[in-house]
Amino acid sequence: MKVLFLTGEIPYPVHTGAKIRTFNLIKHLSKFNKITLLTFLYEANDLTKVEFIRDYCYDIKYVWRKKPEGLAFYLSLIQNLFSKNPFIVDKYYYKSYQDRLNAELVSGNYDIVHCDSVSLSWATFGVKKVAKVLTEHNMEATIWRRYHQEENNPLKKLYIGSQSKRVFEFEKKVCQIFDAVIAVSEQDKQRIGYDYNAQNVVVVPNGVDTDYFKPSERVSKPSTLIFTGSMDWRPNQDGIYYFYKKIWPLILIKRPGTHLWIVGRKPPAKIKAMARADERIHVTGTVEDIRNYMEDAEVYIVPLRIGGGSRLKILEAWAMKKPVISTTVGAEGIDVTDGENIVLADTPEKFTEKVLELFDNKALREKLGEKGQEMVLKKYDWRTISKMHQEIWQMVYDKKRGSSLQQIS
Repeated sequence: MKVLFLTGEIPYPVHTGAKIRTFNLIKHLSKFNKITLLTFLYEANDLTKVEFIRDYCYDIKYVWRKKPEGLAFYLSLIQNLFSKNPFIVDKYYYKSYQDRLNAELVSGNYDIVHCDSVSLSWATFGVKKVAKVLTEHNMEATIWRRYHQEENNPLKKLYIGSQSKRVFEFEKKVCQIFDAVIAVSEQDKQRIGYDYNAQNVVVVPNGVDTDYFKPSERVSKPSTLIFTGSMDWRPNQDGIYYFYKKIWPLILIKRPGTHLWIVGRKPPAKIKAMARADERIHVTGTVEDIRNYMEDAEVYIVPLRIGGGSRLKILEAWAMKKPVISTTVGAEGIDVTDGENIVLADTPEKFTEKVLELFDNKALREKLGEKGQEMVLKKYDWRTISKMHQEIWQMVYDKKRGSSLQQIS
């Protein structure tokens, strides 16, 4: 099939959950389809990034634009106050992108238009004759609702509440006009179906590259914790700061020699300050190979309170046979069994208790790691996931084509 694949930026380097998913799916789906990528480029260096995905694309089309920064960014926030759309949509709105999409549809004879984000869905509103598929990496309204619940600053809470309502209304509209909406978890599928009365939702879970993430013979360092993820994503910031304020002090009372590694791009000042205040906390920023840090860790933590979709970080830890302790929110969307392939803990006291138990119980660490890897190999390898995705594309194409043939006859 010929597929026009819409993204808001080049899915490389693969340092965010969405980019990891998008890059790997394009890589595997390109074996069965001619995929044309339509994306934004923001700076000259983006042309270099294009080369890393070119081998997997039939063609790459792009639209140049300048990403608002500094004063321009804050002006865009103010302008959005007078818009009916949420900011996550307005920040991607660009007429030249719409024009390029329309031109491609006229000349390209596409079978599928795949929109990789609800934030770009506005560009597809006029697409009627080609089957349309949307990926919901997260149910955005769920994330904004949880932002609102956890925010204590009155002004920020007011703003987030306003955005949350707009996100809900926009997402509801969008999910009803696509031929298929791909959720990455059963929980998101149920929420989208119930909240938005959408009957077209299917699940294609997140995955992991099991050739890249695999167990190592390297011995982990005792009493070492690790958290990985893009540190410019608010759920990650909230989760690790919650851990630092509520759980970390309790762990140190019992195990003062514990070390915590926070590995991920663009940590904000508040996270960097944690490392300055405590020499046992290490904040790396961007690293060349995350596996080196994961190999050293004895326990992998996911203390998230906000989020949707599912955590690729857990799948990566499982693929490397690392024991994982997570909040229930952090483990949403993944086939977990508490005490079997993961440990779940939703209070600071229980999280502390379980971390210390894992430090002291090698047999339990090994069991969790082995069962986690078994689950990944059975269910979450990208090769398996891409076949599920291909079936969705084929289904909506066949349905759209059948409908068109009926109209002709």
